[in-house]
Amino acid sequence: MPPLILPLTNECVGSATTAVRDQILRHNPQTGVFCGSYINEKVRFIVQDAVLDKPTDSGFLRVFTHISLTCDSRAPQTVPDEVRDALPPDPELVQLKLEQQELRLELKRLYGHAFVQGSIGTEAGEEYRQLNRQIATVTKTLEQELKREYRRDYFYRIHNEELEKIIKQVTVVTPTYVEPVVKHQLPERTQLQEIMCDLSKDLNPRDIVMRRIHAIDTMVALSRRQEVQCHKSRLSKSSSASSLEESLKVKEESPVPNTFPLMCEETRCIFCIGDDRQSYDRRMRKFSKPDKMKDHVERHFKKRTPGKYECCHPVCKAEGLLLNNIILFKNHVEMVHGIT
Repeated sequence: MPPLILPLTNECVGSATTAVRDQILRHNPQTGVFCGSYINEKVRFIVQDAVLDKPTDSGFLRVFTHISLTCDSRAPQTVPDEVRDALPPDPELVQLKLEQQELRLELKRLYGHAFVQGSIGTEAGEEYRQLNRQIATVTKTLEQELKREYRRDYFYRIHNEELEKIIKQVTVVTPTYVEPVVKHQLPERTQLQEIMCDLSKDLNPRDIVMRRIHAIDTMVALSRRQEVQCHKSRLSKSSSASSLEESLKVKEESPVPNTFPLMCEETRCIFCIGDDRQSYDRRMRKFSKPDKMKDHVERHFKKRTPGKYECCHPVCKAEGLLLNNIILFKNHVEMVHGIT
């Protein structure tokens, strides 16, 4: 055991959990000795503070990790085409595709061009579909491994390159940093981001306390809101490149509208308009067809208990408007707000 490992072990045993200690000391629990590989390279534990008898559960560490201040924005997210073209084909994938092609020709000879439907229930058809599933699985696994190894190679060599530049005293022209566009659904999250990213040190004690109070109030306000999960669409290379160029533009703050017209379009949901937990864009969204909007509204009705109905529009809600039954509620929404 190296001479520094033993005192480090003693300090971590009293401060860290067993799992964190094993990760710090490169311990593999299956071997019984401290000589395995890292289980998790991102250990959220400050070993230096443990040695100095300081608190190891640092709030700054959690904050920086949460807002990605510890990441390298230069790290590649995808593998370039020239790197892919230089790699040799995978033998397993090549063999599977050859078997698929041979079986495809055989099925075409037996069942014609509609061999996929014609071979249902046959042993050859099931084998063909099994080959397709295997090819998809192997392709996905190779893609994930390629991205992981390419990023790992970047982090392995970037430190050596930076040190060589410092040693050789190479003058590096640092490109002008362009702040990326950060667009949140809710203004409360934008306000919280500005507070958490403000690392000013020239604050007096009163300003520090006021900033903490402001941060707590903003967190409470954010907890009362509701964000909708955004699904990433599969974009082509040209569209992804254009989106990357747009993300590198200078950040511009767009004002969040807070007005709700009394007369709405018929493809808007009156319940969503009145849901102040959601963002403005989500509340004012339009459905592609009136039928989809009606199905959406019916789901809202199923969640409500029978009795008086409150109009969800902000103007009517401020006036405390209540309708005695669902018929009067629907008539009011159609006559006053233009939603049928």
